[in-house]
Amino acid sequence: MAALVPIADFNALEEAADELLSREAEAVLAEGGPTVTMSELLAALTDTEAALQ
Repeated sequence: MAALVPIADFNALEEAADELLSREAEAVLAEGGPTVTMSELLAALTDTEAALQ
């Protein structure tokens, strides 16, 4: 399925999604949640062995 929307609407939706994720991340950090480095994140995302388990 596809939809044609004005680019301004798409950009607004993308910015809103970014803001929501940012607020969720800040809430996790405020509760003392775990953090990872960018290299740890990329390693986890590209680790095919771990993804298959």
